[in-house]
Amino acid sequence: MPRVLLVGGPCDGQRKNISADAFALGETTCKGETYVYDGVTRPPSQLPHFTFRKGAPPPGGTGGGTPATYAPVFYRSWADLEDAVNRRLPTALHRITVSQVRVLQTLAHKRKVR
Repeated sequence: MPRVLLVGGPCDGQRKNISADAFALGETTCKGETYVYDGVTRPPSQLPHFTFRKGAPPPGGTGGGTPATYAPVFYRSWADLEDAVNRRLPTALHRITVSQVRVLQTLAHKRKVR
C-alpha cells in the first residue's frame, strides 16, 4: 500500500495510505474531494504528491475508453500547464526584467565610446 501526501483542498498536508490500484489510476479521494497524482518523480525520502483538483469527477470508471480512463493524464497535464503559466512564467519574466534593469544600470555608468 503506497503512502502519499495530499496537497491542497480540505485534506492539505495529510498523509494517506492508498491501494495500489488507486495509485496506478492516479486518483484518490479525501472528505469527498478528488486528489490527482502530480506525476513528479521525487527522491525516495519524499512521498508522492496527490494534488487537489476542484471540480474533478470522483475516481473510478467502467473501463476501456471512458473519459474516466483518460482523466488522470488530463489532470496531470492540466496541472503542469497551470504550474508553468502561474508560477514559472511570472518568475522567469521577473528575472528577465531584473536582469535588464541591472544591465541598463551598468551601461549608464560606463563611458561612451566615441
